[in-house]
Amino acid sequence: MPPRSSSRQNARTEPVPERLLLPGEYRAPEGDELTEQDLAALATERPLVRASGRGEFPGDDLAEAMSRVEGELGSPHLPFLPHLPALGWRSTPLARTLVVCEGLAFDGASFGWRMVHSGGRGARESALAQDRLLSDINLLADRVGAQKKRFTFGVEGGAAVYKIQLVGPLTLAASIYLPGGERAISDAGASRDLLESFLEGLERWAESLREALQAPQALIAVQLDESEFQRLMEGAIPTVSGFRSLSALQPHYYQQVYRRVAERFAELNLQLILDVDGTALKPVQELKLLTQP
Repeated sequence: MPPRSSSRQNARTEPVPERLLLPGEYRAPEGDELTEQDLAALATERPLVRASGRGEFPGDDLAEAMSRVEGELGSPHLPFLPHLPALGWRSTPLARTLVVCEGLAFDGASFGWRMVHSGGRGARESALAQDRLLSDINLLADRVGAQKKRFTFGVEGGAAVYKIQLVGPLTLAASIYLPGGERAISDAGASRDLLESFLEGLERWAESLREALQAPQALIAVQLDESEFQRLMEGAIPTVSGFRSLSALQPHYYQQVYRRVAERFAELNLQLILDVDGTALKPVQELKLLTQP
């Protein structure tokens, strides 16, 4: 008599951990990697969840932060380049965004970042921030090389494979000061120069990320944080003197800014993720901007 078949024999046995984790400990997931065929088969059974996260990460070990992001947000999810506030101002999204700006230099003052002439003195902070970002991307390249192009394949058609978090152009202009001490957003010419400098420099840094990922044609997602958007719309940002506030932004102004951003992102094969209130991390498929705040 043939042996009775049992569904238990075909069931996949789950690995048993050696011991339970203690509070504060972390264990990366067991790494049996799924092929594209496996993922396609899973997609027919249930929708694949695509998740990502904000770039801020605790601690001062970037390699450990990358390891945790990779463990939790491997394919088909969207991993990101972490930034560690514990490492200081060089690792903030604002510092990374200033590094991206092409042809402009910035120095640190008691009241924040200030624009300086490209060939002028006082741009030491710009150089330090650039060294930090280069180091972060080089570390990413080392990890991708060791893991045999882990991030080079997207599961869904047109899906981004990696994300970096930067500051949006409106918040950038509101956070940077002119040589005279006023915010750049108060000067239309300075705001325009900042925007064009940022969009021009994106090409070089997007190429650096793609080289690190070993994927020259990869779709990179860029999350732009506009934490000052609401205050700009309300005219609630004070001037340096504190006696008055900057004029509220008109809808036609930010519509024009983000049409320009969307055009440039399309040219560079970048996916735009616009974060206005700290919660809406959704790709902008078609740019539709309201005419009211």
